[in-house]
Amino acid sequence: MLLEADIQGEAEGVGQLLSDDGDDEVEMAGHEIGSDAAEEVVGMEDERLMSGESQSVTALRLQLQLAQSQLAQSQVELERERIRTAGVQHNVSPNVAEPRDIKSLLPVMSNCDCLSFFFSFERVMQLNGVDAALWAKHVPSQLTPRALQVFARLSIDDSINYQKVKETILASYNLGPRHIFVPSVR
Repeated sequence: MLLEADIQGEAEGVGQLLSDDGDDEVEMAGHEIGSDAAEEVVGMEDERLMSGESQSVTALRLQLQLAQSQLAQSQVELERERIRTAGVQHNVSPNVAEPRDIKSLLPVMSNCDCLSFFFSFERVMQLNGVDAALWAKHVPSQLTPRALQVFARLSIDDSINYQKVKETILASYNLGPRHIFVPSVR
């Protein structure tokens, strides 16, 4: 009986076992640990008393165990955060490409088929989720020298407007609205 009282007194000195709120957690040195770890602490106390191990060695073992438990918990939390942020990054906007990636996908205009160029250009921009207000910024690098000269003659206000750029270039090739064929959607 005396031995049990010593063990109970030692366990209370190390930490408060099983808190009153019934959540199976124990507070040790200001840190909460699970009930399994608390039982292990009591078991270590039993062993210490029977083996004659000093309190300082037991305290160091308990600190090591606490540190290992905290490390494992922080690793689990870190992995959860990685999974959460990875899910957020993939779900942001799967159809929107980076501007540097779009340039490699855009067609280059040829002198013989500028209508196909504009159809292809618009399709690539739509498929990659690029805002129509930004389309005019990507056009000049894809133009032929002749179309680039036409573009250079536009005012700044007109060169920002994709539709105006397209109409002006098509007009310079004598391809106005009557030549544009819009395929029907079935």
